Amino acid sequence: MKSTQFKMPLRAVSAALCVAVALSSISASAATYEVAPNGNDSGVGSAAAPWKTLQKAALTLKAGDTVLINDGIYAGFRMRTSGTAAARIVFKAKNKWGAKVTSGNPNNDADSITVLSASFITIDGLEVSGSKRAGIGVRTMSDDTGADTRDNIVQNCYCHHNGLPSGGAHDGIFTGFALNFTAQDNVCDNNGEHGIYISNSADNPIVRRNRCSNNRACGIQLNADASTSLTGKADGLISNWLVENNVIYGNGAAGGAGINLDGDINGICRNNLIYNNMASGIALYGIDGAQPSHHNLIVNNTIYNPNSRRAAITMMDGANNNIVFNNILISGKGMDIGTVTGFLHDYNVVSSYIGAKAAPHESNASAASLFVAVGSDFHLAEKSPAIDKGIATFWKALAPKDDLEAGTRPVGKAYDLGCYERVG
Repeated sequence: MKSTQFKMPLRAVSAALCVAVALSSISASAATYEVAPNGNDSGVGSAAAPWKTLQKAALTLKAGDTVLINDGIYAGFRMRTSGTAAARIVFKAKNKWGAKVTSGNPNNDADSITVLSASFITIDGLEVSGSKRAGIGVRTMSDDTGADTRDNIVQNCYCHHNGLPSGGAHDGIFTGFALNFTAQDNVCDNNGEHGIYISNSADNPIVRRNRCSNNRACGIQLNADASTSLTGKADGLISNWLVENNVIYGNGAAGGAGINLDGDINGICRNNLIYNNMASGIALYGIDGAQPSHHNLIVNNTIYNPNSRRAAITMMDGANNNIVFNNILISGKGMDIGTVTGFLHDYNVVSSYIGAKAAPHESNASAASLFVAVGSDFHLAEKSPAIDKGIATFWKALAPKDDLEAGTRPVGKAYDLGCYERVG
């Protein structure tokens, strides 16, 4: 019997060779530079002869290049050059939070670190404080679609004490018309307004595994800002958003929710721990968005705001067709639901209702019975009434297959409620 061999079509072979040649070219041309406080911008940017300023790196790096930033104190920078999907430009601290940006950039931008109409940039591991506005700002100059400011990543950064009232309130991390933006594994605390603010109508943002605490307004805000348009192309909506696995607490001294969603559609909010915020836990509404937030999924979050006069989940008028299940919702008001249609909810612990009624599988329970240590440890207690009370699928919406700590769901016979799955 003859053996049969798979033969790749000639066009596929040619395409594969082109890709291989392109990747080889990128690899060959990509460079790694270094910056150090005792460096010299006239140097070559090597480990032995590092540059002194981050702005020198921003003016030099091209697609595929990385700059390693040694420990020390730096001014910020403005980045205008783009990488590509296959060859990102990376600014990386040698030691997490060892490189500290404590002043603005030479262009006098309001944000100390500014990615301006540039794409495929990664900022990794910097500590940023003392900015007039945002610590790190990613924004376009003129493109409402975000096409010139896309696929940027801010990760592992510590952004704190930025945009304080004396300098104009703003955020730890801020975006404006930034398409496909990702903020992950950052700490954003004690900022003048929000911890992380995704603004304007660029789609597909991901905000995950961040800690946002003690910011004067919201921990995390996604505001589509229909009133802000540069060329008239913006639709005033943020679509296909994901906010997951964040820890959000102590925010809102000047007013603001744990998570604010204005004009956000077709998104998912899951596995977040939200506690001791001054206003709502999660708020879905429409003030400056083109439409109220609708067709979103709120699943497996733990919200504990017992001293707030606001609700764990607020839906204002017109926030239609949202699904809420597998959550723990304890606040001065559990659910506060306006005039909406298509609201589906069940399999939640809810402290109270305004504008809604308990669904068949919803219940109330004391925080003491739910958690290991009320106010400090929100893992489920050994006999918590939230154990095995959840569901994997509700009205075709799926619960997450892991929890806030990346543990597998479910452990027992069914999903647990809230952001943690009980183990043992």
